[in-house]
Amino acid sequence: MLIPAGSRIVGKISQADPSGLVNITFSSIELPGGETVPIDAVAADTSLQAIKGKVTGKEAGKSMLVRSLSGIGETAAMIVGAPSANGAFSEDDLLRMRMADNIGNASDQQIMQMMTMQHIVISVPAGTEIYVIFEKSQQADAAGAEKTLRVPLLESTALDSSTPVQP
Repeated sequence: MLIPAGSRIVGKISQADPSGLVNITFSSIELPGGETVPIDAVAADTSLQAIKGKVTGKEAGKSMLVRSLSGIGETAAMIVGAPSANGAFSEDDLLRMRMADNIGNASDQQIMQMMTMQHIVISVPAGTEIYVIFEKSQQADAAGAEKTLRVPLLESTALDSSTPVQP
């Protein structure tokens, strides 16, 4: 079955991930005459891979800054006033270790909050070429049989340059 120009394929986004990959599944084709044909198909880019969009809203810079500052804070808390290797373990050492743990826990909490509150948006530009890959063939019913175009195969002898081919 050939799909006429001007047809619309109806589908939905079935999955998207923070790297920008988008999976789209198609469920029907709306023909120009108004008829709807059910299909089972997926979208692919021109290299037959998942469609890749532009990702915004990840707040990657803020996340990196929080991670860096928490690492610096933990290190500073452990180094400042560190006991000598021969000294006994004191209450100051316990306090310093607890402070380093608190800095680490606070930064982990901030990072988790940023991850849950971020609003990731994946945009696929208009005009992006998308291939529709049919996963299952649809059976043509008797009413649709007259819409099927059958092209006769040429025999291999007809392809010889010395034999004229008639349309």
